[in-house]
Amino acid sequence: MMSASATSPLPPTCTIALVLPASARATSKPIRHRNVEEIWFFLSGQGEMWRQQDARIEVVRVGPGDCITIPRGTHFQFHSLSDEPLLALGVTMPPWPGEHEAIPVS
Repeated sequence: MMSASATSPLPPTCTIALVLPASARATSKPIRHRNVEEIWFFLSGQGEMWRQQDARIEVVRVGPGDCITIPRGTHFQFHSLSDEPLLALGVTMPPWPGEHEAIPVS
């Protein structure tokens, strides 16, 4: 077994952040990601998530305790349905590379 001092630190494999949509009853702009996949765990509010991957399109109701995935290249948009803001914890893999990652879609 190697000692902790003999190992190199592993590079980051993900980014964890709060996903903060505008305000209550707000709708995000539809986007897709170039290179990352995401997992969202919803903490508060009620809403809907629209996702399109190739010919598959779905709208999923989301609220506290729900978890969804957003595979790379999937078009998505979320909408808050309540007066309480829709808040989620998002995990991005690989780590979030910056503003250029999100691409607007129509």
